Amino acid sequence: MEGCKVGTLAENGLIVIRRPNQDDLFDQTAPRYRYTAVASNRPESAAETLEWYA
Repeated sequence: MEGCKVGTLAENGLIVIRRPNQDDLFDQTAPRYRYTAVASNRPESAAETLEWYA
């Protein structure tokens, strides 16, 4: 893909956020958690990076 640089995890940080999933009244087999991945090349800590993206 031209104009798009994909680096390694050593160059980019990967932050995974785990949040409780809202209960589903009709689906008792729904997962308890939902996960969101954020890839960033910002030099700050994970907490500061998430604050910047919020």
